[in-house]
Amino acid sequence: TIEEFWGAFHKIRMYIDYGTFYLMRNDIMPIWEDKSNVNGGRWSFIVDKNKIDTVWQELNMAAIGEYVSGTPLDVNGIEIQNKKKVIKIWRKNKSKLMLKIRDVKENNAIFQPNKKNK
Repeated sequence: TIEEFWGAFHKIRMYIDYGTFYLMRNDIMPIWEDKSNVNGGRWSFIVDKNKIDTVWQELNMAAIGEYVSGTPLDVNGIEIQNKKKVIKIWRKNKSKLMLKIRDVKENNAIFQPNKKNK
């Protein structure tokens, strides 16, 4: 539910400066070996330190609302590495990202395909 999301989201924000956190769909793990990530890839963005909290929140809401990608259920999860100011989007496929999030530019993204699945 939306209440559960906001409850978890606010708890994570208390600790976000101290590590890497993931918001993953269902039981998908943030590893290449997970069957949902086998044919996919990961987009990485370096975000301005003053905007990373806002971008993290907007991306999470966009993922839940299914408007990060042009394909429903395409985003497997979102990762934040706050110390490095990096946000990553885990996807089921390797198609182009159709991102419309303020303060995040697609041309600044680095795409890493799953190299283990050849």
